Amino acid sequence: MKLTDLRPPMARRRDGALSFERFCTDPTVAALKWPDDALEQFLFDHGDNPAFVNDYNPIDLHTITWQLETLPAAHFTGMPTGASDEGCIENYAKNPVHWVTVRPSLKETRVLEPDARPFETIPAARSGGSAPARPDVDFTVVRNGMDYLRSAVRHLAGSEGAEPDDHALKYAVLHLQAATEVLLKARLTHEHWSLVFTDPGAASWQNFTAGNFESCSLATTLDRLEKIAQVCLTPRERTAISSLAKTRNALTHYGHSASAYQVEAQAARVLGLLLNFVNEYLRPPQATETTFVELVMAEVRGRLGAINALVQDRMKQISSQLTEYADYTVICPDCRQCALVVGESPERPTCLFCLQKFGAPQEAALRWGWEVLGDPEHVDWYVDDCGCTEGAGCLLWPVNTAASPVEDVALCFSCGAVYVEVKDR
Repeated sequence: MKLTDLRPPMARRRDGALSFERFCTDPTVAALKWPDDALEQFLFDHGDNPAFVNDYNPIDLHTITWQLETLPAAHFTGMPTGASDEGCIENYAKNPVHWVTVRPSLKETRVLEPDARPFETIPAARSGGSAPARPDVDFTVVRNGMDYLRSAVRHLAGSEGAEPDDHALKYAVLHLQAATEVLLKARLTHEHWSLVFTDPGAASWQNFTAGNFESCSLATTLDRLEKIAQVCLTPRERTAISSLAKTRNALTHYGHSASAYQVEAQAARVLGLLLNFVNEYLRPPQATETTFVELVMAEVRGRLGAINALVQDRMKQISSQLTEYADYTVICPDCRQCALVVGESPERPTCLFCLQKFGAPQEAALRWGWEVLGDPEHVDWYVDDCGCTEGAGCLLWPVNTAASPVEDVALCFSCGAVYVEVKDR
């Protein structure tokens, strides 16, 4: 049996429809009677790599026997690769993040014909001249969340240096929100599977494995992570997740209009916190999942720079205006960039980054208080009247501006007046 004889199970593995455990039970694979480590590293991980197939396809797999040996680490530095991969390790080592980023997805990987040239692109393999069997859906919770994350990043990063269009941004938001919810709940299941039920006391293993249950809300997930799993997100991180959830809900149920800059800024913040969350708190229980998670993480890290660059370029474009208006520029409750200019210079409070405009200064002041500072029952802030013409209900305290990022001031969202000392109520 040759490597190319394993095309059916390898095709299912490429499409994400075959876990390593199920791969091992495939009759063709099981007949080899290889150790699990050899099956995973030789076949499951590399069995359809074009250069690998080119080098090893002449070998009859049934004639291979395996034994475990102890070798000095120094021996590895001199071990050669196959002929088709000569020099590749040294080349990849120069810039590993780049190569992981541009690596074709599993669905794009193709198996070489026995007489094909190395790295030759050929049509996907067919068996007996008919279309290959449709793959099963076989995603674990972690793989599912990471797959959503990878899809979101690819939509956000655009293609060939072009900025993402409205279609790409829409699906970036939908998939990024799905990734966030799935990965947060995956961490809950590491504590106990019942914690993702709305009512853990009524949970049953049968319903959990069948997916037949009502899952807890995102807010409940965050609370349980903090109180039970001791995974605490900062208020800023929770706000970023909440803002993205609102955008996703609007897109899904009502339709939504927002600037591309706002969506990109929202997404960049959530991507950053997910990178930290997966790295610090999410440990996949299976070795094969760990490999998949690391591949996706490397791709996300590589593409995040391009997404952040869009945000940075936009901030550079408006930097001169922001400097001029620094005394009355605050964080925008929509995009969370310090670019919301209030006062008399714009006709109404406007974010120079995402171009959000508020109907009236009173609306901007109240919304800023609720969404940036929080519920006034729990956070000490208030709105007062300023002495300007339209200053009723426009004077907000406490506020940090671009010019005063540390010291609290009172700011009028109508005229832009700044009061360093708090006014009496």
